[in-house]
Amino acid sequence: MKKKITLIKVEPGRTNVYSTFAYPGLALPLLGTVLKQKGYDVKVYIEAIRKWNWDRILESDLVALTVNSAEVKECYALADEIRSKTSIPIVMGGYHVTYLAAEALDHCDYVVRGEGEATLAELADELLLGSAKVDNIRGISYRRNGETIDNPERPLLPNIDLIPDQSLIEGYVEYHRRFFQHFFPTGALVASSRGCPYNCTFCSIIEVYQRTTRFRSPDAVIEDIREQIRLTGKPYVFFADDNFTAHVRKCKSLLRHLIDAKLNIKFSAQVRLEFSKDEEFIQLMKEAGCYMVFIGFESINPQTLLDFQKKQTVEDIVYCIDRLHRAKMHIHGMFVLGGDADDVNTVRETATFAVKKQLDSVQFLPLYPLPGTQLINQLKKEARLFLTLNPTSGHYELDYGVGNFVLMQPKKINPVTLQQELVKAYETFYSVKNIARTALRTRNLESTITKAVGRHLVQSGKKQIDEHVEWMHRHGFTKDWKDFAGSPPEAPASSPTLVQLQAT
Repeated sequence: MKKKITLIKVEPGRTNVYSTFAYPGLALPLLGTVLKQKGYDVKVYIEAIRKWNWDRILESDLVALTVNSAEVKECYALADEIRSKTSIPIVMGGYHVTYLAAEALDHCDYVVRGEGEATLAELADELLLGSAKVDNIRGISYRRNGETIDNPERPLLPNIDLIPDQSLIEGYVEYHRRFFQHFFPTGALVASSRGCPYNCTFCSIIEVYQRTTRFRSPDAVIEDIREQIRLTGKPYVFFADDNFTAHVRKCKSLLRHLIDAKLNIKFSAQVRLEFSKDEEFIQLMKEAGCYMVFIGFESINPQTLLDFQKKQTVEDIVYCIDRLHRAKMHIHGMFVLGGDADDVNTVRETATFAVKKQLDSVQFLPLYPLPGTQLINQLKKEARLFLTLNPTSGHYELDYGVGNFVLMQPKKINPVTLQQELVKAYETFYSVKNIARTALRTRNLESTITKAVGRHLVQSGKKQIDEHVEWMHRHGFTKDWKDFAGSPPEAPASSPTLVQLQAT
């Protein structure tokens, strides 16, 4: 009988800008495909698509969860519940636990750090078919006699052409046939590359992939697209690359292959704005089927762009928006606010800018201290993290949420004020007035609906923002920079989370 492995992606408990749509990611389908090819009985549960089946979990031989900072509390709670009901091995992987393995091991048996396909497959074989000797498995962390053991890193995969079997996701096909998908298709996930060559200070992706970019062959990408279209029945694709346009020559070559293959798809992608300066690039994107781009503009404050090491200017941002509008591409603009050069006016002016430039949708997020980033290392040294004592673990921790919550001390704006101004910025952009302006000026139904959905999410998330502001008051995180007293007193040295977050 085949050994059963169940892979789970938990949803955050708090509302975020993507809450209306399921984002299954590619990690679990890729892991599941590798495990399936090795002969295991694999099921993947994406909570936003279909809740996991407890009978399946309890009859499994191994359970693995992917953990990002947004849903870390929910993942730990589920792992604890699984532990209370069964003794099967529990494995965690993902960006968050890659950097906080000691914390995660309070809730699981093994942590897969970094890229997981080869590591999880080797670990599963050893645990389920071997003698459970894990000393030589690169890329994992575990505990032995109470001590956390971090085995050596595993090199990045040289070949990433594997096509993920997304049919392993329970309810995936049905999800793409739901009523709203006829009007607002989210698109099947496909990746053409992994990694990003840039060096933005707040990004954890570049740390995991060591600022390298690896590319799939055009043939693999095209076959992947065809497979996903066969599965979903729709010609919509979202390129899940960290930076789809990272390498100009390779991306142009891929676009030409897509055009020659006559796939007739409509796709969206995460890009940097540089491609908008290249007329051939824009035309190839359009001809290949691009209708929407997700761009991290990050800031309209020139100093903040420099501080973030973004390697772009405000003039670049304006040019990009104007040029892509002429090309009739939808633009989702992403902004990060609360940098050391930002004040109240920066937040307000950013919202006004987004309205004036007629962006189709936006994210206004506070500068967020993700594990493993250059940013969090700086904030540790300056004692600017909002750490609180977790009564369960006895460790000082960051109360991670979905990225909407202020968790650090800004220098030029009060943290409570920043949190409240972010809500006002959303309300400005997703206002009835701006929705009506979009409907009347552009007569673009999709953009109008997008803003209406955004308005709903803002309204539904305000209670959670109020609760976070109350949390900030309760813990004294309400002072201006000049009055901020720094991080809490040190906990016992045995506290691994505090050591990782506070060590300089």
